[in-house]
Amino acid sequence: MSGAILSYRQIDPVKLRCEIDLKKLFPDKNERKIFEKKWEAFLESDSCNRDIFKREGDRLKYKSEQLIPAKVDNRPPLLLVLGNPASHSVKEGMFFSFEGDKKEHRFWKRILKPAGVLDLPFDSNQSVTKLNKQRREALFDLEYNSPFRIGLCVFITMPSAPGGKWGGIAGIQKLLGIRALRRLEQAETERVLDCANKFLTPNGIAVAFQKNAWNTLRSSKDPEYKLSLAKDGKLKGRLKEMTNVPLFGVSPTRLSGPCSKMLRQLLKVPEVSNIAWFRFYEELNDFLPADKRKIAFPYKFSGSPSVKDVIEAIGVPHTEVDLILINGNSVKFDHILSHGDHISVYPVFETLDISNVTRLRPKPLRKRLAQTE
Repeated sequence: MSGAILSYRQIDPVKLRCEIDLKKLFPDKNERKIFEKKWEAFLESDSCNRDIFKREGDRLKYKSEQLIPAKVDNRPPLLLVLGNPASHSVKEGMFFSFEGDKKEHRFWKRILKPAGVLDLPFDSNQSVTKLNKQRREALFDLEYNSPFRIGLCVFITMPSAPGGKWGGIAGIQKLLGIRALRRLEQAETERVLDCANKFLTPNGIAVAFQKNAWNTLRSSKDPEYKLSLAKDGKLKGRLKEMTNVPLFGVSPTRLSGPCSKMLRQLLKVPEVSNIAWFRFYEELNDFLPADKRKIAFPYKFSGSPSVKDVIEAIGVPHTEVDLILINGNSVKFDHILSHGDHISVYPVFETLDISNVTRLRPKPLRKRLAQTE
């Protein structure tokens, strides 16, 4: 797609290749001169920038990000519109990417997951490259726990450092100047609306996480952005030129607590049930209904129950249990269940010595029962 100032095209499921015509962005020669003076400092502000940006005369070329799944299911589409991408995330090919320490970004861990919007489990034993690849594929293939079909895009395609003098859209504004940024926003708005038009029909929702995004994408009757309104969940409106699509504005991602809280309330997200898989062995099956005996079956739960509480809720007295394995590891009764756990529950062992693995009792259950007879 192209515009007077900005042109772009999708080059893989996540990456955009973008070009800005600097002559059209800076019709005033003085604006262009100021930009040129700042350019080198901006480029040096993040170690990934030289891999992302390229200058060819009056053309500024760079990579950006946009993840819109082609697959469709019966979940309503939800388009999350962020500010602008961090340079390292563009280089890694994943929104809010894992970095060298393998820590999950707050956007996933402290905003979307607590809000019930999206849960993307991961294995921290994998390399950073593989973690980002798996997350990208899960989002594109719709393989995640969510009441929505998720799409991700940025409002301003130009990447920047995640913080500091040149960080975020504030850094882009510092580089371009306010008038040039407004010109760029007009072109970017066309791109976002084109993306929304393809992804959000017929029953979608859009959420803006940034001030400029809300102010530019909202309909004319909707309130202007104020952080206090965003924190109170009062930025509710309709997407510009798509008045059938609700648009919500929330706090920026750096305010993860208020952002997550308002996201749940605005989207009226129900409590998303977690699922663990249970398999009971030998005589413990006598406590189960016929359809759950001697098979692995799913158990839905919410909150953070202990494995003991769930075993009792299923109908098996914990006093009959001598060993519990979760994902192959023996655990105590107070172990907290997690989504996706596989639990094997065993009764008294007659002939097998499990003293080196069981953590439930200091002595085997059968011996203790025999002493009380």
